[in-house]
Amino acid sequence: MVELPPGLIVRLLWLLYRLIRTVKTFLSPFGIKPNLSWNEFNLAVKILVHRSSRFNPDIIVGVGVGGAITAATLAGNMNKRFISFDREVKWNSTREVTIFDDSISKNRKENISGKKILLISAEIISGQSTKNVLNYL
Repeated sequence: MVELPPGLIVRLLWLLYRLIRTVKTFLSPFGIKPNLSWNEFNLAVKILVHRSSRFNPDIIVGVGVGGAITAATLAGNMNKRFISFDREVKWNSTREVTIFDDSISKNRKENISGKKILLISAEIISGQSTKNVLNYL
């Protein structure tokens, strides 16, 4: 059996993913919604696993609901530790972001120092959540 190089596998998976997304977009006027299915999500995670394997993080951190789902799935596929943060955003003139995490104790913080961390967030608007998580870690 011929083994394909990892870079080629990632490119093929990416092309398959883009093909599915493009077809769904063109079919949306006919009632087929371009929402991401779980199969497409799993395909996208496989692409992320291959892309992230060079970095080889020790811990994968998810921010917010969307970031936590993606990070947990990626961590499970890569057999890595997973940590999740929730946040509260106050939409005022300063856009205050508060990070909530009851699961990280002082002892756990010491265990993550010096580790390579992959931070995943579902959306980035101002970067304030990312800065707060990085400061917390």
